[in-house]
Amino acid sequence: MEITYNLLKEDPYITKSREDSLKLFNKTEFNKIHGLGISITKEFNFPKIKTNSKIEVSGNGFEVIEPNIEIIKSFYDEKDKLDLFHKANWNGIALIKLKNNSNVLIKPSEINYISIDAEGKSNIIFYSDKQSEYKSYIIKLNISNNSEVNFAYLNKNSNNSYTRIYSDVKGKLNLFFSDLDNGLSISKINSKLLDDGAELKQINILYGDKDNQIYNNSIVLHENKNTRSNLIVRGVITDESKAIIKGLVHIKKNAIKSKGFQKEDIILLGDKAEADPIPELHIDTNDVECKHGATVGRIDKKKLFYLTSRGISEKDAKKLIVSGFFDSLLNENSFVSNEIINNIRCKYEY
Repeated sequence: MEITYNLLKEDPYITKSREDSLKLFNKTEFNKIHGLGISITKEFNFPKIKTNSKIEVSGNGFEVIEPNIEIIKSFYDEKDKLDLFHKANWNGIALIKLKNNSNVLIKPSEINYISIDAEGKSNIIFYSDKQSEYKSYIIKLNISNNSEVNFAYLNKNSNNSYTRIYSDVKGKLNLFFSDLDNGLSISKINSKLLDDGAELKQINILYGDKDNQIYNNSIVLHENKNTRSNLIVRGVITDESKAIIKGLVHIKKNAIKSKGFQKEDIILLGDKAEADPIPELHIDTNDVECKHGATVGRIDKKKLFYLTSRGISEKDAKKLIVSGFFDSLLNENSFVSNEIINNIRCKYEY
């Protein structure tokens, strides 16, 4: 089905909030993003956004809910210039409720609010592949108790993109995030583990080429006891591209007997490629288990020599190494669609 937002029937409150946000947007500076040794130097080119757009939702076991003004207000949480632009220009909203054993494919337009309430076992594919100068998505995931939800995200084919994902997790969430965009790409993924025994497994796949710049920031908050999180980031940065990757696992005071793990691994291909992986742990209580780590470097020359000495070209040898780097994650997450996997593989098998 197609979900179309009708601006002609817009509530006066929303119209006024757009006007106020646009004024504040014009007065607000773009927040500079710095890593330990590098900075994001590009800024967004904010284009004129078309007003008519469609969000496509297909699959089974879902219900689309008509948005009311209070639900729309709940999305408004301005953080910076990007949020203000989104609030001023959004052109689509989808509120989706998933029942047990749901399978849903979401194809958004340019600037959308998406809210998903999921229960039982559900699979969600969020697939954005339309050509666009600018895309912006604010997504809310509400994962109910005793549920297991798989959410796979792919964004590509835009020159600038901004993604903010909020997850309130009471059951179990498997979140697969893949960023293959062009130009400047900023993503912020915030998850709260709310109930006793809540779990999050999050995988971020990043690929930067040409002179693209990537900022990927993930925050996991353990709010309750016996919660579990596993945050894994893998990226390949090539040519003259650069990436800043931040991860924070925060164990709150009430979250005793919780476990938090994060690992960020980046391969650099090209003398001018740069990356800063920055993992952090904040622990406010005792009796917890936490680990974090990060690696960044170029392809091991010994591995490259081993492959080329067996008649494999250097270019193909690098493809094999990168393939092994990503494929272990792609193959173990069966809920990720073949279309997403093929898009990721096409980036490094060119």
